[in-house]
Amino acid sequence: MTISKKDNSPDIIKVIKEAVREVFREEDVITRKDLEYLPTKEEFYKREDEIMGELKTMREELQMLSNRVYQDHDLRIEQLEKIHPNYQHTQSN
Repeated sequence: MTISKKDNSPDIIKVIKEAVREVFREEDVITRKDLEYLPTKEEFYKREDEIMGELKTMREELQMLSNRVYQDHDLRIEQLEKIHPNYQHTQSN
């Protein structure tokens, strides 16, 4: 079957569409239908902003908790050095 430029019958268009679909199937080309489950750009960036906000909050909380735990660090070391001279436990027999 030869196709001329002027031949635009629906049958030829169907044949061409089917040939293209077959090539896509054989070559494992990704189509829009394959990507339907993915989020849109807006949905992706909205979720990304939420995640980055949570990460920022976690980092700030971690820093606050770290400062709280080690805030009296020097005082605690001095008290321990008084109890344990020469950095050793005293042994009682």
